[in-house]
Amino acid sequence: MATDFYAIPPCRLFDTRLTALPLLADVPRAIPIAGLCGVPVAAKAVAVNVTVLGSTGAGSLVLYPGDEGLPFISSLAFATGQLRSNNATLKLATDGTGTLGAVAAVQGLGQVHLMVDVTGFYQ
Repeated sequence: MATDFYAIPPCRLFDTRLTALPLLADVPRAIPIAGLCGVPVAAKAVAVNVTVLGSTGAGSLVLYPGDEGLPFISSLAFATGQLRSNNATLKLATDGTGTLGAVAAVQGLGQVHLMVDVTGFYQ
């Protein structure tokens, strides 16, 4: 299936600092994407910049389609308290929700804040 890429102005889709609810170690979190920031409901994937900060321990972040199982590859690794970011192209859930799943593995059953900024989508 062929897809086309559409660039959009950078837009913050998700920021745990605004809710004061950081990602907790090994607790999956659904991130709504489709229908926000100019990403249409029919989008298949998104181009994003993901940023972690304020971690209480070293760890890694895994982002994946919200209706699929956890993959064996991380999107970003970080040290305690480190601010880190990475670009990624991520497939969205195909069950009609258009979500991403996020899981942080943080030493000591810690926590980390996550921001997701979208810069484009595939349709």
